Amino acid sequence: MRLPIGLKSLTLGVVLTTQMANAQVATEDRTEWTYNDHWENTQIEFDKLIFGTINQNTCTTNIKEMMGCMAVINKVYELQYPNQNVLVTYTPSAASESAPFSIEEYPGLTAKEFFALKKEYFKELYNEYNKLLTDAKGLVHFPAQRILKEFTEKIVTEANDQMMAGTLYNEYLTLAYDPHTYIYPTTYLQDSAKPNVRRKGIGIYFHIETVNGNDHYILDEVIENSPAEKYGLQSGDVILKANKAETTEEVYKVISNEEIITFDVLRGDQNIQIELTKDYYEVSQVQTSVLHRDGKRYGYIKLRTFTDVTACDRITAAGKKMVEEDQIEGVILDLRNNGGGLVTQMQCISKLYLEDGSRTWAVKYLDQEDPELIEETERFTNNIFGDLHTVTLINGRSASASEATSMYLQDYRKSFIVGEQSFGKGSMQGVGPTPEDPTISKGSTRALYYGPKGISPQIKGVTPDFIAYPKFGQKEATPMTRESDRYLFVIENEVSAQDLEDADRKEEIVTINNCMSDNKAVEKRFNTTAKAKQRIFDNQLEVGINVIVCANENVNIYKSTDIQVAEGVEFIDRYELMRRYFERMKPKKPALIPTKFPPLKLKPIKIVP
Repeated sequence: MRLPIGLKSLTLGVVLTTQMANAQVATEDRTEWTYNDHWENTQIEFDKLIFGTINQNTCTTNIKEMMGCMAVINKVYELQYPNQNVLVTYTPSAASESAPFSIEEYPGLTAKEFFALKKEYFKELYNEYNKLLTDAKGLVHFPAQRILKEFTEKIVTEANDQMMAGTLYNEYLTLAYDPHTYIYPTTYLQDSAKPNVRRKGIGIYFHIETVNGNDHYILDEVIENSPAEKYGLQSGDVILKANKAETTEEVYKVISNEEIITFDVLRGDQNIQIELTKDYYEVSQVQTSVLHRDGKRYGYIKLRTFTDVTACDRITAAGKKMVEEDQIEGVILDLRNNGGGLVTQMQCISKLYLEDGSRTWAVKYLDQEDPELIEETERFTNNIFGDLHTVTLINGRSASASEATSMYLQDYRKSFIVGEQSFGKGSMQGVGPTPEDPTISKGSTRALYYGPKGISPQIKGVTPDFIAYPKFGQKEATPMTRESDRYLFVIENEVSAQDLEDADRKEEIVTINNCMSDNKAVEKRFNTTAKAKQRIFDNQLEVGINVIVCANENVNIYKSTDIQVAEGVEFIDRYELMRRYFERMKPKKPALIPTKFPPLKLKPIKIVP
């Protein structure tokens, strides 16, 4: 066992550590850099990285290497034939002149259906050829060079060669190592840790919906101070055309590629034409506001990612103002579509809710010999929301740090979880610049994290206390890709929950559900919303507010740290783990073997008179 690295050097998403965020790799002004620009700033060489990795020797070393190589071969065809569901299969052969790759197309399948088919094939390949590669290592023919050479001639250029190298290499790492091992430009990860993300574009979030018999984009959100807001687009607008393009696919191409766009939008019953020019705008990682419902005020905190190293400080300041000055009735923390970030930010934000003495972290390193989970507890928490009922919103894109935050608040009964099942990523990555090339940072999975009850969200995710779908009247779960669907192979969760459902909490949830069923507040609010705004009526948010209303009327604030832990799970603190490690490292004293001497022959003493 090696000495576990500190928590502050681990992340819960594809982000940079705090130390790396402050490091200086380049001094250029990167405000106008594209993703490709970050890659082009690295020292990667396509031929050296890709041809040096995907070759006969590497790909036939073992089954995991071969799986990684096959993932690259499939990615090569995916990039050449987008939207065509092309699957490359492989039949290992010792004959050098043979062509072991076959290309099959599966038209008509959805992306999820095709991924399921691809996943099943890779599992079969793994099981079928594992023994073959072990017995015939070096003799199996894997002629990847020809396929890669054709790809470089068709797709790779001087303008995109380094990004393409990174794309293919990450595909290789996903199966040769694990789904969350990756490389990224250090500058790109540094920029992702900034409080505000500067982008060039329009400044809108949207979804597809059928309106008057046709699919159109509906604007969910217009970013503050963005070109969209400046030129007059509004949430709820239906995009009918963009530069005369009408289908969603054509409209998306216009939005992605054109600088000046004329939108034809439907707002309520009016057709409006708006022309805008793309420009730079900033998206804040943290947004806070006070929501007004029926004469009462509720704090609302939207956290887009946990990558912002100032997020907790900003939330703390806003939260104190909400509690002390705005006299709010409760708080809603919106973690929907939040893919994770820094452990330190997750812990800091959780401590705004938790009681003194609460467990704030639990982790198990993959190479850890000790069976217990390493825990951290907080003697003095911030607890500014401790006297309020709160709600945390999650969905299928809430992952990593979002799931950790949700679990801790749910297990300690400090927040009701509202929304849909979360993504299911319970792994942690160590991230840092590579010694040979500081312009490239590499992340690799080091540990699984656990909630205070000793359960990891890996694969299963977090289950809400109140299932609420995005749209009012929606009857089925939103189709989303989660951890188990996204990767061909994933780390399985070793510890599963037994009967850990808190009887008192279960009774509270029943009481709140009965209250909401009686008051029908969400239904009333939807029916009184203008038809143009009903398309973007945030059902999950409104359910969350109603949960707080009913909790305030019927449920006491829970202030204990006493919770049930999963059967067989034990915790140790970091200092105990370190003590055990150094105890093992101590040199053993040589055993003392008693020396055997022959018995002394005593002569009688003569006394001279």
